[in-house]
Amino acid sequence: MKTKEQVLFQDAPVGKAVISLVIPTVISQLITVVYNMADTFLSGR
Repeated sequence: MKTKEQVLFQDAPVGKAVISLVIPTVISQLITVVYNMADTFLSGR
């Protein structure tokens, strides 16, 4: 029986596999940017 990761990387279309990896990456980067901006603002005061 194939795991979800095996199905994603072996059988899914490339576009779907890329999108499924891009969305969490973009969300985590946005959280990091917001945290850094808040930290810079509060530290600069």
